[in-house]
Amino acid sequence: MSEEQPKISVIIPVYNVEKYLKECLNSVINQPFNDIEIICINDGSTDSSLEILNKYAQKDNRIKVISQKNSGLACSRNTGLVQAKGEYVFFLDSDDYLKPDILGKLYDAAQKFNADILMSKCKAFADDNDENPYTKKRVIDLNNYLDYQEAHNIQITQDNFLSVIDNYPCVSCGSLYKLDFLNKNNLKFINKNVIHEDEGFFLKTFAMKPNATFLNIESIMYRIRANSITYESFKEECRHKPQKQVKIIINDAIKYIKKYSKNDSKKLIADIKSRHIYTTNFNINIKGVYTYIWEINNKKIKILGFPIYRELIKNNKRIFKFFGIPVIYQTL
Repeated sequence: MSEEQPKISVIIPVYNVEKYLKECLNSVINQPFNDIEIICINDGSTDSSLEILNKYAQKDNRIKVISQKNSGLACSRNTGLVQAKGEYVFFLDSDDYLKPDILGKLYDAAQKFNADILMSKCKAFADDNDENPYTKKRVIDLNNYLDYQEAHNIQITQDNFLSVIDNYPCVSCGSLYKLDFLNKNNLKFINKNVIHEDEGFFLKTFAMKPNATFLNIESIMYRIRANSITYESFKEECRHKPQKQVKIIINDAIKYIKKYSKNDSKKLIADIKSRHIYTTNFNINIKGVYTYIWEINNKKIKILGFPIYRELIKNNKRIFKFFGIPVIYQTL
């Protein structure tokens, strides 16, 4: 590693976030760990975001501003990856912000455990003046989703791949990625303007058998706000859109796994398709009629149809669903 190479490249896609951008940038430039470069991708903003970026760049030479036509979050992160020169890469969304003195802690842990990927937690929150009960529910749901058990120095293999995708949230923000590992395996986000892009990148990354560490430490304050991608995609009237786009993203990940993880691809793809959240996005070829006896109120009902899908729930239990109906609870 040359002396000029920064230890961390912080990649920040920016699109129309003038209200939150200063808080985000301040949280990065004020980190005591300052051996970083800050790559800000202005993704065709039409508000004052670019003006704010340029003013910060004039005061801090670690900030590099790149402007492009609006292409979406995934493409913006890919732009940042092309420009990154750090030993590690860290993704941060421009309406979120870092907790104080966190980058140094993450870097030290990544060095200690020789991590190709080091995951840390995000803490979801809403603005104080947001009294929308729907927003509050999303905050609660996301904080439950973003929770996981700490684990150090885990070598990912085809044997524990399913356990990882079951037990850890598929988010890119809050993680350190070793840039050499990403470049060696040609790891990029899907090159399309889609939502839920993290899911495909998560699957691609862990399919390439990284040495992984999962820290029980919060690094990012993850803002839930009206009109954000996360907020809008959870609305009832919008749910058909993420379902269609998740199918695009997962198929992109499967295509990648077939190309770059040839020896293990059959097992890895089978694991992905067995997971309830992903299985619902595939057309399933039925080779026979499956039956299950469902007992309720002392009556037995024979059910015909698709295979039973499994879904992880809290307290180390797995639920098996048949036509969306819970039929088996299994302790892991």
